[in-house]
Amino acid sequence: MPFFKSIRWRVFLCTALCVAAVGLVSNLYIYQYLNGIITERAYSIDTLNRRSIAQQLNAELEKALTLSVQCANHVSVLRAAEAGTPSSNAQMTVMLDAQQVMADATAVSGVDNYLNKMMLYNREGLLVQSSRQRYPGFFSDWQNLLNSPAYQTMLSTGILSNGLTLMPTSITPYQEQQCLAALQPVTSGAASSAKAWLYTEFSTDLVTDVLDNYMPSGEYFVTTANGAILPGALDEALPTSDVRHLQSGDTFAVNGDTWRVEITPLDYSGMQLVSCVNESALLLDNQKIFHTVLVAL
Repeated sequence: MPFFKSIRWRVFLCTALCVAAVGLVSNLYIYQYLNGIITERAYSIDTLNRRSIAQQLNAELEKALTLSVQCANHVSVLRAAEAGTPSSNAQMTVMLDAQQVMADATAVSGVDNYLNKMMLYNREGLLVQSSRQRYPGFFSDWQNLLNSPAYQTMLSTGILSNGLTLMPTSITPYQEQQCLAALQPVTSGAASSAKAWLYTEFSTDLVTDVLDNYMPSGEYFVTTANGAILPGALDEALPTSDVRHLQSGDTFAVNGDTWRVEITPLDYSGMQLVSCVNESALLLDNQKIFHTVLVAL
């Protein structure tokens, strides 16, 4: 056909091809640019979330430790420790005073809903338990604690007044899977030996309730100083046992997706907040790029 051999057709064809090429290149550039902005924003949101979570966790852990330290250093608790096993009305009155101090401190602590157990004991046995705790007290509680392997670990690692540690099981008859515990010596002075010990046990909900608030926006969990894991807002398919050994910025693969690890140290007990970001979910695959370009053209 003469028209398709004419100069006008050739000019039109060249113009159309140039426009298509320019459109293709510009749309690819715009896609890459916008996708980079979206990815950067996603990382920025994750960073803000991690900072917010870390601040909330630090606040909750501080409340728990403050409650434990405050009760262990109260004069009424010290008197109960000095009185020993109650065998007279006067000693019983001292124990009741200490129990009331524990209950009052717990009521205003902000973590009363998480307190499983608070008990004062010495080498001879149980002295007193708080009347404001989630589970009832038993005379066998102190023996259950002393027979617990985790208790020996607490002593051997020096975790006394330094912070919270993760116990594999609660000493309560209800046997929670895990719990956070603090062990405080009750002394009359810095140089004196302990007259008794105050054991304080918290549910791990203290941590997981904070993490669960961020479940739609990321995958988070907390590790302790000894490498134990407190589960939180985390996909069960993620290999937490492997992830906890990674460093901040490292990546790992699960079911074809690439995940990046970010770690934020917490202020207490060597705990760390671990965030896992699905990088693959932030990027469109090649087919979607192709569809995006076709629609744009």
